[in-house]
Amino acid sequence: MPKTSRSGPAASHTSDAIKTARKRAGLTQSELADRLGASPGYVGQLETGRTNPTVGQLGTVAAALGCRLEIGLVPVEVEHPVEVPDRQASLIRQ
Repeated sequence: MPKTSRSGPAASHTSDAIKTARKRAGLTQSELADRLGASPGYVGQLETGRTNPTVGQLGTVAAALGCRLEIGLVPVEVEHPVEVPDRQASLIRQ
C-alpha cells in the first residue's frame, strides 16, 4: 500500500520505535542489518520512515531485536474522519 498523508505519523512512530529498540539492544545499524540479512541502508530507511514495511517485515525486525511486535488500534478523536468507499467497506465487513 502506498504512503498516504495519514501514514506519516505511523511511519514516524514506527521508525522511532525501531531505532530505540536497536539502541537498547546495543546494536549498530550494520549489526541489525546482518541479523536481517539486509543492508545497513535498509535499516537506515526503517529508522527514518523512508520505507513502508509490511507487518511481516516488522515482525522480522522485532525478532532480530529480541522484541515482541505489538499492534494496537486505539480510538482517537479526529477532525476529519476517514471515509471508506463502499467497495472497501464491504471488504472490511467480510
